[in-house]
Amino acid sequence: MLPSVCTLLLAAALVLQGQATQISATEATGAIATALQAGDRDALALAEAAAARFPDEATVIMWLGHAYRQGRQLTAASAAYRRAAALDPDHPEILMGQASLREAVGDLLGATGIYDRVVDIAPHFAAGWRAAGMAQMQLGDHGRAADHFAHYVDLVPDDQDVRYLYGVALYFGGRHDEAIATLEESIERYPDLVSAHYALGVVLADRPESHARALEMLQLSVAGGFEPIEANYLIGRIYADQGELELAIDAFESTIGLDSNHLDAHYRLASALARLGRREEAAPIMSRFGELQQQFNAEEALDKQLKTASNQLAAGIASRDGVAVERAIQDMLNLAPEDPDVLVAAAKVWISTGRQAAAFDACEAASQMAPEHWEANYLYGLLLASGGRPREALESLHRSLASNPLFVQTHVVTGNVLMLLGDGEAAVNSYLAAIDLEDDNPGHWLNLAAAYEELGQTDLQRQASTEYERLLSARNPTREQ
Repeated sequence: MLPSVCTLLLAAALVLQGQATQISATEATGAIATALQAGDRDALALAEAAAARFPDEATVIMWLGHAYRQGRQLTAASAAYRRAAALDPDHPEILMGQASLREAVGDLLGATGIYDRVVDIAPHFAAGWRAAGMAQMQLGDHGRAADHFAHYVDLVPDDQDVRYLYGVALYFGGRHDEAIATLEESIERYPDLVSAHYALGVVLADRPESHARALEMLQLSVAGGFEPIEANYLIGRIYADQGELELAIDAFESTIGLDSNHLDAHYRLASALARLGRREEAAPIMSRFGELQQQFNAEEALDKQLKTASNQLAAGIASRDGVAVERAIQDMLNLAPEDPDVLVAAAKVWISTGRQAAAFDACEAASQMAPEHWEANYLYGLLLASGGRPREALESLHRSLASNPLFVQTHVVTGNVLMLLGDGEAAVNSYLAAIDLEDDNPGHWLNLAAAYEELGQTDLQRQASTEYERLLSARNPTREQ
């Protein structure tokens, strides 16, 4: 009888802990990968043991990052990926880990830059093209997304999901005929690929000469449970265009049954009923459409006003026009007084103009409304620290780091707070994290030197001070030594 996966993992863990010696780094990474894929709760412990056993193996440290990432320990994951990258700077999978972490903290542009590097240095690494295409889709650059997916499909021709995405990217990139050909080819290869049925139905719904094929595809999408709201809506539109009003009514009613706030389905349902002379039935539906339209217009107007005020704020900051900045902030607060992003924007302005109390209240409110808002927690921690409340500040800063470990200043402020609390060892770790992110900033090395001095570690203090002096001289070569 073969041993279970759990038994094998336990044996691997015992080996890594020094109770045996015959395991390789490759076997260790295989065990970690298996544990993560199985959702094994001991996967992280296994990864940590492997990293301790093989501290100079980039792939082992990378898998440690993956384990932290899966456990939502983003700060630790970031440190592991940086450590792995130091061992192998051009390893595509390590770069992918760093990029995925940037996506996780909302830095899509930063992630895209890393994905572009991956496909540049490793053009045969298929996962890089896929990730790069997905990122460009999110950014709305469908032309680049389609190009990335094309490279991926050349390398992995049997990936059904990406074939569907490739067709969608081609369509939204304006290459409609190529989109149709790609989706038709996908359906020929994979007749049960319901996502391709839906996408092809969407593309063909705007072509009257192809309505029969569009209906066939959209009905298959509904039957397969893929995007049933929009599929039913498009079916209703096609039937209405063909004069099949009873069938159109059925489809629009199905749409509204799935989404009671579907604006256009209400309008088209009321119109179809009216065309059949069923005006009493149409009246309440048209009334509901009016309510939805009014709500939509109000939300759209609010979004436009907020965007305008935000642009005015950015312009005021860039031109150092204090009056314009204040006016823009007040407009934003009037429009959305309970929006955490607006409160954070206001707090940043108020901090810069010395209104600490107002900034404190805004950050406190924002962090309560959105407990995982990294910037709200960072600013709140900064203000708590400046107000003489370091322990509360540390809690807020840790919440910020849990959501976004890639903002260097959070590590710096965390280190400063830890120094205030007399925890020089933890402060060293914070300053080292800042250096990992920004190793050419002399201020981080000066902080590190101060922390080592506090701990009485004179050799390390001297090394950090030397690096500080070197970086400072490089920034200002004329400075007297």
